[in-house]
Amino acid sequence: MSPSWLIPLMLATAFFAYLIKGVSGFGPALFLIPLLSLFFPASQAILLSTFLDMCLGFILFLMVRKRIDWKMIIPLTVLFFIGTTIGARLLPLLAVDVLKKIIGVIVIVFLVLLQMEGKSSVARENKQAGLAGLTIALLAGFTGGLTGISGPLIVLYMKFRHTKVYFRDQLIFLFFAGAVWRFLVYSYSGLRLEFFPPIIALTLGAAIIGMLIGNRLHWRIGEAQFNILISFLLLLPAVNLIFFS
Repeated sequence: MSPSWLIPLMLATAFFAYLIKGVSGFGPALFLIPLLSLFFPASQAILLSTFLDMCLGFILFLMVRKRIDWKMIIPLTVLFFIGTTIGARLLPLLAVDVLKKIIGVIVIVFLVLLQMEGKSSVARENKQAGLAGLTIALLAGFTGGLTGISGPLIVLYMKFRHTKVYFRDQLIFLFFAGAVWRFLVYSYSGLRLEFFPPIIALTLGAAIIGMLIGNRLHWRIGEAQFNILISFLLLLPAVNLIFFS
């Protein structure tokens, strides 16, 4: 591919990735990092994705801040960060490839359960994290520290227990906080964005437009359609973990 196509590709990818983020509250890294890693160092793709998540996560957080359930989400966030730290420290000692495949199988099984559960008309709304939620948050952080994949476990847990608006609002804060934490860790480790500032600004602008459109679309889709979207977004990393890790 000619280098002249790289900037339009970055803008289109950022637009689509954050369109998904605006609708669902998560998911841009599933598209942004794999594609950008084909043309740029993986560390730069991850750092750019984290930077965008931090900036756009803050905008989304301002939109939903009055609906954040602090009593529920703060304990989950703390356990999420603790798990990430533990997983990162154990990374050299464990068979990560095997763990990735196990996570992929678990995610696919739960996706099937999510679709079966989605056919029920019974509303779910349990706003207490409880021991199960704290354990899932710890495990999600732990797998994230080991494999770089933390979203599926916590997303599935939240989706089983909550309707789409509550689910999305809490994940917006969780992943915004996670992005800030990761960016601070990367900066402390000496990593810096090496893209030209105008390219970063253009990519950020495309991402903001996509996110704002996605935010409007969120209110136009029903619970069943939302479940299908979540399943699709989680299926991608699950298949990648099983067959390509």
